[in-house]
Amino acid sequence: MKNPLPEQIRAIRIDVGLTQKEAGKIIQASMRSWQDYESGARKMHPGLWELFRVKVGKLKLGIPNRVLLGRRII
Repeated sequence: MKNPLPEQIRAIRIDVGLTQKEAGKIIQASMRSWQDYESGARKMHPGLWELFRVKVGKLKLGIPNRVLLGRRII
């Protein structure tokens, strides 16, 4: 997974109706950090990007058939 582009970060935040401060709180980041992500001054880690999208409902986590601890999850 690659780092998200500043435009992607800004677009999803606006689409879900959050301020920069509110978006930062969702991933335990300061408003300043969020501003840096949106301006491109700082790259957002792909894991934080995925976490943010999951928390705001923009990334659905499908659970495919996998073996987990010896049990099949369907």
